[in-house]
Amino acid sequence: MSEKIQSILIVGGGTAGWMAACILSKRVPDMSITLIESSDVPTVGVGEATIIRMARFLRDMGLGEKSWMTACNATYKEGIYFNGFHSKGTHYWHPFQSINTDVTDMWLHRYYQERLEPNSYFEMCYGNTTRNGRNRINIENKVNFDKIERIDYTYHLDAALFAQHLKEKIAKPAGVRHVIDNVTDVKLAENGWVAGIVTEGNGTLEADLYIDCSGFRSMLLQGKLEEKFVSYLDKLPNDRAVAMRVPYSDPNQEMHPFTSATALEAGWVWKIPLWHRLGTGYVYSSRHKTESQAEEELRNHLGEERVRQLPANHIKMRIGRCERTWRHNVVAIGLAAGFVEPLESTGIELAQLGAELLAESLLERPSHASICQRLYNAKMQVIFDEIADYIQLHYILTNREDTPYWHDQKYSEAPLRFETLAKLSRRELSFSNDEAGDVFSNTAWNSILIGMRKLPLRENLPPLDARKYREACKAMDDNFRAAKRQSVEISEGRKNPTHFEFLSNTVYQGAARPDAG
Repeated sequence: MSEKIQSILIVGGGTAGWMAACILSKRVPDMSITLIESSDVPTVGVGEATIIRMARFLRDMGLGEKSWMTACNATYKEGIYFNGFHSKGTHYWHPFQSINTDVTDMWLHRYYQERLEPNSYFEMCYGNTTRNGRNRINIENKVNFDKIERIDYTYHLDAALFAQHLKEKIAKPAGVRHVIDNVTDVKLAENGWVAGIVTEGNGTLEADLYIDCSGFRSMLLQGKLEEKFVSYLDKLPNDRAVAMRVPYSDPNQEMHPFTSATALEAGWVWKIPLWHRLGTGYVYSSRHKTESQAEEELRNHLGEERVRQLPANHIKMRIGRCERTWRHNVVAIGLAAGFVEPLESTGIELAQLGAELLAESLLERPSHASICQRLYNAKMQVIFDEIADYIQLHYILTNREDTPYWHDQKYSEAPLRFETLAKLSRRELSFSNDEAGDVFSNTAWNSILIGMRKLPLRENLPPLDARKYREACKAMDDNFRAAKRQSVEISEGRKNPTHFEFLSNTVYQGAARPDAG
């Protein structure tokens, strides 16, 4: 078989499959692309929160906010709120705003000089957190979406509707062939490469490159090629989830412009406010809770009376990654490649990164698949491992020992990446890209280190020159004053509509209230 790749067959739809189809059809337009999916295979449907890279994808695809958001019941997301991870009764934010590192350095000096609370970092340095805590959003960058260069927010969305929208609005108009059929077998050639996909109604479908988007089954890469799976359970033991779709009682109060994660006895509960409902669920460790125990704890947390009649969906999660996500002529993207628990909403981003990197590989070396393969595998390994390490920090930095789960998490072995950053963080909170990694920015690392009370020592703080000192102080004081002013305006009912009010007046004009039924 020639290494030259001219045709692609994507096996599986969902968000991963249709996102891959969109990216490849746009960036490698001369490629022949077919996507086959079964009408009988349900999607997992828990990856409904995204992170910043999604905005770039939407812009690249030419999707306007109002049209795609209304089609996917989407809402805005300006950060993540973590509740009870450091200790009971504490919280911190992962904001999506970027700030000058001088401002962070200045806050550290003021933290020691003025004996500030750690959470003052989020209030004094990020304007969105004050608004978000009161269920308000930054309006200016929403109404000027097409004009601003850097977007510092992202979205909550219905993943099934999003996949459908990508299919109808981007992939199929770009020429992607769509086949609805059941796969009955996968043919292998003598050299171990995939030779064809056998279907019930369309015979054998062949291509030069096969993309496995078959979810946790990983039908091609693991099911047929038997690629080794690298488990993360030794450091991320959360391998189960129980999810519920909860109707709004009052969307004006409950439709927050952020994702929340609340620590429970053996894991954490997510809350993702979509336009039409709340998506919520409990991610937990099966070593510490049974399915029935986890469901009971979730129902108690949500309020048993409110969710008494609602069904619960139990999900088994395979935590880890394939050793090689590209082997022979098969590339796995999305859950088929691997999965890290969704604490930082990285599920959809991993599919996006995998598809974007594949498109770059095919453009740069279209006739040398073996070279593409090695570089692709090395990059995806780094990305998966960085995400796993970052998420583990939410547990090993805890002060909690109140349940067997939190005790075990606190005393688990720290990743090497954190040992490096811990040494750095004793003297500063501004890391280079090489130190921080490929996925998470300084803002993300700073947020978790400050939120978990891991601050540089006072004697190790970097000195600030006079000019930077004045500019940093002004930026921080301006932001703090603005936050205080907004708090007063909100309390008095002036300006700053709620997230729900803004969506109702701008995106979902004329739509029925989500609690109308």
